[in-house]
Amino acid sequence: MCEQKMSRMYRSYHDLKSGHILSKMELAERYGVSEKTVQRDIEALRDLLYEFYPTLELLYDRNERGYRLLDEKGKEKAALLYSVAKVLLESRAFVKEEVSAILDELTARLFVKDREVLCQLLTNDLYHYEELAHGKKITMLVYELAQYVKEQNRIEMTYEEEDGRVVTMPINPLGIVFSDFYFYLIGCTTEHERKGEIVPVAFRVDHIRSFRPLDHRYVYPPSERFEEGAFRKKIQFMKLGESMRVRFRYKGTSMETLLDRMPTAFIVKEEDDDSVIIEAEVYGEGIEMWLLSQGSDVEVLEPPELRQSMRRTIQEMYDPYKND
Repeated sequence: MCEQKMSRMYRSYHDLKSGHILSKMELAERYGVSEKTVQRDIEALRDLLYEFYPTLELLYDRNERGYRLLDEKGKEKAALLYSVAKVLLESRAFVKEEVSAILDELTARLFVKDREVLCQLLTNDLYHYEELAHGKKITMLVYELAQYVKEQNRIEMTYEEEDGRVVTMPINPLGIVFSDFYFYLIGCTTEHERKGEIVPVAFRVDHIRSFRPLDHRYVYPPSERFEEGAFRKKIQFMKLGESMRVRFRYKGTSMETLLDRMPTAFIVKEEDDDSVIIEAEVYGEGIEMWLLSQGSDVEVLEPPELRQSMRRTIQEMYDPYKND
């Protein structure tokens, strides 16, 4: 296929993708060729679309007396992207500049008309979008850290703790997870490694001031390999603590929400009073926060140390009010 023909077809495709209707006469005048040549270009373009973009169809519109491009999946694509965009905006994970860049990338393959409709639907969400307090761009940082996770390459990072202290430490990066507004780097400190323990620690990515790769690769046995998906099922509020099996009585009405929040949970027994006994494999500190948030709908049964901790915390919460 000659270079001139390829150039004509590319420009025509770009115009069609932008929503323009093209007539043979217009194209013939634009490129200084005959209408028969334009017809051959159209047929060649139609063949290429059929081979590489089967959902796109080049049709002749008799009312407009020209050719238009139809995407059979256009509405479906726009619907999918709308749902993704709503989740993205609701997460508030990125600064507004990054959100706009992500949306531009997501919608770039849509036809102009579909893209305009999608943008109109999201206008209000974008206008009222509130960035998180840290105000940092993090997409590149998250991606770079993910590379070291993949390569199992130890890093040294300078990190700001929640109390404002700044520490520098070597860690083995195990995975990247997202939870409740923030991205977290899950890592194992060399202190734990020296003790022969693989204890995951969560570090907020936006609190990482800097990091550099070290000339060391870590290797853990397959039985202790960190899996982000399995890990995510066991944590609540990104508070780790020790892994434990808990059993509690649940008297609430939203069992579906509970199981969505705690994927490892399962019903052990249904009681006569309409309550249920639940068991789950979780990390301790986070599960205690979640259980407390459920108020009187839950009662911890096991393990005893968690039950005692719940009693102490509830008492401490009650003390400021007991003299009212």
